[in-house]
Amino acid sequence: MSALGALFSRWPSLLVVALVPIATASAQTHLEIRSPEAGAFVTGRVRIEAVVEPGDDTVSQVSFFADGKLLCEVVAAPFICDFDAGREVTPHLIRVVAERANAPRLVRNLVTGQRAESFGFRATTRAVLVPVTVTRSGRFVTDLDETSFTVHEEGRQQKIVSFSAQEAPLELVVAVDASSSMEKSMPTVKRAVESFMARLEPDDRLSLLAFNDQIYTLAGRHDNASDRSSALAELEPFGNTSLYDAIASGFRLLSASAGKQAVVVFTDGQDNSSQLSLDEIETLVESGSATLFIIAAEKAIRDEGLQELLERLSERSGGRALFDEKISELEQAFGAVFREIRSQYLLGYAPDDQTFDGEWRTIEVTLADQQLESRAREGYRAKKARRK
Repeated sequence: MSALGALFSRWPSLLVVALVPIATASAQTHLEIRSPEAGAFVTGRVRIEAVVEPGDDTVSQVSFFADGKLLCEVVAAPFICDFDAGREVTPHLIRVVAERANAPRLVRNLVTGQRAESFGFRATTRAVLVPVTVTRSGRFVTDLDETSFTVHEEGRQQKIVSFSAQEAPLELVVAVDASSSMEKSMPTVKRAVESFMARLEPDDRLSLLAFNDQIYTLAGRHDNASDRSSALAELEPFGNTSLYDAIASGFRLLSASAGKQAVVVFTDGQDNSSQLSLDEIETLVESGSATLFIIAAEKAIRDEGLQELLERLSERSGGRALFDEKISELEQAFGAVFREIRSQYLLGYAPDDQTFDGEWRTIEVTLADQQLESRAREGYRAKKARRK
């Protein structure tokens, strides 16, 4: 059964309404849904935009529906309505009805995309999600729309099929170095992480990890704020530093659903006990959909080789590494990372090349306003779909 048929089977009363008015609409005047496009992958807050062309003074009201529920009634242009598409990428039936005085009403329907699996590629629809940070003179710019961006893969322009701004819910993993070298700094680190978690909105999700010789899940994505805080308060430092394994665990903990995803790692030193190699971690970061942010302090800022490594890993994903000379300023560093994640745009496109042969593919994001600066992931490794 097609996506449209499945939706009409869930809301059978919509079928007659969807078909009859379109046939009777005026040949001169028509209703168009400009955004989102049919088949687009949508999550979080989505803007529905409709136009009546040519301009028709007889339009008295435009009503917006999603999945059979009335969202908005707009009496004058521009005809725009927002709705919450949820965290998961699932199909939604969008219906727009324009009422006209002494003329048949106009109706248009579309169905959004079935499912998008970022770089894990476990679904039949394979989409690439690109988080983008936009700044002007060092300040985040958060009021752009989809037309402000152009995406190229391997030099070929790609059609943007999904777009989310800062309102989209977050799925985060925070991994905290709990090795023995953190003993004096741990109270400060706990306060900084607690401040970071306090910024979460109700729809955001966060998993909390600690790492030393092993990786410990302190709190899962469905645990509440109180559980996370209690687990963090009980954390005691000991052992060595499994930095690579912590990064890997962060990426693997993220769900398969599309959305704004980031892994935030704090460490004070070089890896000395991971099971995974650096090459394996680089491949994992290149194949994942999340943005990697690394906050480093203490010994880490005095190791040039480690700094170069952390910068390379994070920038490959579209994130960055922050090096904090003063452990007392750690809370500001965590705050800066959170503001950046919240301010990101999330662009989605279905690559022209759907072979997914494991090769590295470059991504370039450009802005219509050349006075703005952007940072996005450099590319991705197109891994083959996993067999279930």
